Amino acid sequence: FYQLRVDRFKGAVFHTEKVGQSGHELDYIALGKRSDKVFVRIYLKSKEVVEMGYKPWFFKVWFFNGLINRYDLYVYEECFLKHSWKYVDLARCKFYSEFGSDSGKAAECKALLEGRLTKSPDMLRKFADSLTPKINLVMNVEYQVMRRHSKSYVLLPFKNNSNKGIHKRVYDFFDNRALIIDYLTHDVFRLVKKSDESEDSNKSRREDCAFWRSLRSTKLVDCHIKPESVHLVRDYSRNMNAEVVKQRALKSAVSLGLYHNPFNEKSPVEDMVDALCILNDNDIKQALRFKERKLRQFSEKELAQLSVIESPERRFSVFDNSTGEIL
Repeated sequence: FYQLRVDRFKGAVFHTEKVGQSGHELDYIALGKRSDKVFVRIYLKSKEVVEMGYKPWFFKVWFFNGLINRYDLYVYEECFLKHSWKYVDLARCKFYSEFGSDSGKAAECKALLEGRLTKSPDMLRKFADSLTPKINLVMNVEYQVMRRHSKSYVLLPFKNNSNKGIHKRVYDFFDNRALIIDYLTHDVFRLVKKSDESEDSNKSRREDCAFWRSLRSTKLVDCHIKPESVHLVRDYSRNMNAEVVKQRALKSAVSLGLYHNPFNEKSPVEDMVDALCILNDNDIKQALRFKERKLRQFSEKELAQLSVIESPERRFSVFDNSTGEIL
């Protein structure tokens, strides 16, 4: 990275994650500080969405805009539900177990998923690579520019935005964004080719590397979602989040049952019922306050046009055995 970078930042912050026994994954690089005039960070957005457990709608937006395919979407969803980026290789095996053509390999994949067969992380990755392609990753390259830096920009008057009032300079920035991005990705920070005997020893005079040329030639367009697709994205996000919360609630109920009785042999269903039945009035009031606070976090647009989830499982209720009162 130091052989490629051309900038004036002092040092860099790296975050690496161990992959297998000997490999490492570089998933975060930061140049400068957040309080500096310009702060640059490069990170793996795919991993962030999976591990942070929020904004699963990114998957659908990436899919609609052609950044990922259906296979990638399948793997991302499985990792999101497991809340683990390390589940990628097992998710690829799960895909092959459902859609693979070799019945023997598919059976081996099912054995891995059910725990009847184990492989080391390195062997598991090699096995997944032999069956399925590697997934497409989404990488973010972000420049955070503070006002004390951007106010020094001399903006060209492409359009007359004087009718925008106090927002005039904001629209001037939009009109000049191609020039601003060109300046940031060339003069502030860029990546160049590696040095060899035929290349100039001065890094600042070298050509951009292939990755940086691709980055700079990216079209300056926002990810567009068609009006008829907005409803699909919202429903998709809600269903994915609901599935994650459901799994978390189930695991919490099982843990609570073990805390109350470390040697109980009850089923998870009984643990869930016990967790509900031990709630008192204070717990219900606290839950009500939390629900009211949570409702305020959602905007009307997020809740609009969303159908109530009605499934056969919702016909059940919890009631008081002595009085028959539905709780």
